[in-house]
This record gives sequence, structure tokens and C-alpha cells, in this order.
Amino acid sequence: AKAKGVVAMAPAGRKAGPPQKAAAPPPPGEGVPAEEEELLRAHPLQAISRDPPRCSWLGEMVVRALISADDDDGDQILNFFEFLHGSSPVDSSDAPGPVASVQSLEVDGSTNDYLTLTFNEGTGIKGSLTVEVSIDLQDWSSNSSLTEVVSEIDNGNGTSTVTIRLASPIGADQDKTYLRLRGR
Repeated sequence: AKAKGVVAMAPAGRKAGPPQKAAAPPPPGEGVPAEEEELLRAHPLQAISRDPPRCSWLGEMVVRALISADDDDGDQILNFFEFLHGSSPVDSSDAPGPVASVQSLEVDGSTNDYLTLTFNEGTGIKGSLTVEVSIDLQDWSSNSSLTEVVSEIDNGNGTSTVTIRLASPIGADQDKTYLRLRGR
């Protein structure tokens, strides 16, 4: 038997995790309309940012249920990372696709090739994506002197598209360099 004031939620077809304290339900007459509830389930950050007071209780419950070590839509992206990227953890076609590429960029009047990483990031969330750099895939650094922000574009849907480049251009005598995103 469950204790009063405790709720355990899980996406359909999954076992519930450990019980969590229940948040207070919304006041009578202030429930979330069906279309907003659907938006909230598919894109929790976007729905909550549209109307925080009305969506905060349900949003908190949905986010608790979705953010875990699961991959509910089978796109090989854990729900936690979907949350950080601002994508839907229940829609595999909405999978975030960080893209690494080499771009010719003009920096300080000189055009060179730079290793870049472009990714979407949820805005206004309690979590972050950090770019880390390594030359051996063992030791990683998030030292801000190793990378530069090329652009950050607000997508108007609760996410931003961010492009980061290595601080130094690619050179023939340069060690191999790797980039990764770390979620916290």
C-alpha cells in the first residue's frame, strides 16, 4: 500500500520508480485543458513556459516521470538529454541531433577551418549542456578558453540552437581533438 501524499509515476508500459512526494494539485477549475496537456506531455518545457502557474503542477509530475535513465521513444537519446535539448522524450522524430563539422570561419580577419559542434539546448531549464574537449578520449576539459561560441539562436519554442567552435583552427600538426556534450 502506498502512503498518503506519495505518488509513483511511470510512462505507459513501464514500472513506476520509487515513490515521490506529491505536489499539490491545481485549484478546482484551474486544470489543464486537453490540448495543453498533450503539448505538456510532448514538449514539457514549451508548455510550462507558456503558462507556468497553470502547468506547473502537471508539468512537474510529467517531467518527473519522463526524466530518467529511460529512452521512451527508442531514439537512442536518454530522456534526461531530451529534456536538456528541449526535445520530446516520447517522439522519436524529434530527436536532438548534435552535429560536428568543419567550417571555414573568419576570426580576427583570417579565414581558417575550425571544428564546430551545433546542438539545440532547452532554455530556462534547471540543467545544462557543457561542451568538453579531449585529445585522448580519456581526459576531458570544459575550460572555456578551449572553445568559442559562434552563434546562439533563439528558436522561439523554448530552445536555442548553439554553435561552438574550437578556439584554435585545425592544423596538419595538431593532435586529434574530440568534442562532446555533457549533461548536468
